[in-house]
Amino acid sequence: MSLKVSALSAAYGQAQVLWDVNFEVGDGQVVGILGRNGAGKTTLLRALCGLHSNVRGRVMLDDVDMAGRPANELAR
Repeated sequence: MSLKVSALSAAYGQAQVLWDVNFEVGDGQVVGILGRNGAGKTTLLRALCGLHSNVRGRVMLDDVDMAGRPANELAR
């Protein structure tokens, strides 16, 4: 299973937290997310899981676009 994130941005109201995040995780790879407090680690995970409502960009899981899908559908 591969994950590809392109131009992912997220905000809380007018406060922009993530700007154009891009990365790719291939099958069998393990990735760690590091950063200081307030750097956007939790927001990134919430955006990937469909739990953050103010998100732009693309999240592709095995070449299927996951953008805009609710968290309960992504969990399946």
